[in-house]
Amino acid sequence: MEKTVLINRIKEINALSMPLVLNAIFSLIIKITDQMMLGRVSVEAFAAVGVISTLLYTIAGIIGITTVTLNINGSKLKGLGDEKGLKIQFTSSLLFNSVIGVGVALIILIFKHPLIIYIYNFNGEVLNHSIDYLSIMSIYVLLQLLLFNFSTLFKINKKNKMDIDWLF
Repeated sequence: MEKTVLINRIKEINALSMPLVLNAIFSLIIKITDQMMLGRVSVEAFAAVGVISTLLYTIAGIIGITTVTLNINGSKLKGLGDEKGLKIQFTSSLLFNSVIGVGVALIILIFKHPLIIYIYNFNGEVLNHSIDYLSIMSIYVLLQLLLFNFSTLFKINKKNKMDIDWLF
C-alpha cells in the first residue's frame, strides 16, 4: 500500500514539474535559435544575443519569484474551497506582475544604452547588437511573468495538461 502511495506521489510531482522542465527547454531553444540566426551576421551579434538573453532570463527569474505568493495563498484558498478568493488572488497577482513587467520593459527601453555599458562595458558592434536585441526583447520579462502567473494557476488547480476548459 505504501509503495502505491509513493508511486502516485512521484507521478504527481513529475506531472507538476513537467511544465517547468519544458519552459526551460523552450527558453534554451529560443536562445539558441536567436544565436543561430544572428550568428550568421557576425560573431559580435552572436555574443550579444547570448549575453542579453541570459540577462533577461535572469531578470525574469528573479522578479518571477513574486508568483510564489500566488502559489502559497492560492493553494491555501483552493484547499479551503474558496474559488472566488483564488480568482481574486490570481487577478491581483496578474495585475501586479503586469505592472512590474511593463515597468521593467520601459526601464529597459529608456536606459538600455547606459545599462549595457554599465553592466557589461560593451562598445562598438557588440554594443550596437546588444542594444538592438535588448530593444526587441524588452517585452520578454512581461511575457515571462504572465506565463509564471498562469502556470502557477494551473499547478494550483492541478491542470497542467492541455485541457484549459476549466479556466473559462
